[in-house]
Amino acid sequence: MSPTNTAEDVLARCRAAGVLVRVDGSDLMLTPSERVTPELVAAVRAFKPRILAELTWDEDEADRTLDACLDRLGRACTHIDGFDTDQERADLEERITLAAIRRDRAGFAAALAGYEGHCLTRYGHAPER
Repeated sequence: MSPTNTAEDVLARCRAAGVLVRVDGSDLMLTPSERVTPELVAAVRAFKPRILAELTWDEDEADRTLDACLDRLGRACTHIDGFDTDQERADLEERITLAAIRRDRAGFAAALAGYEGHCLTRYGHAPER
């Protein structure tokens, strides 16, 4: 096994092994047990506090992150031609909503980053004339 440097590395190793890591109170549960190796257990234990933080949904943090993103977009986007018919934007908004419903912190962050990137690219400057 390759060395593990971060909690994200541990979670990536778990995913690659087909192991689901979920939070149960202050514990981490790894399933299915037949795929869990002693090396994965040791890595998860070593990074448990950070993994818990990574996997734990914080509604207030999500709201602050979303508000900050929308504030940046409100200041940076100088035109909104086609905003209401932009299907990619709508799809990204749906990904944000679904990640929030699932309380998927990583999915929420990824969807929000995709949304911000898309909106900045498409609406962040006046169209060429």
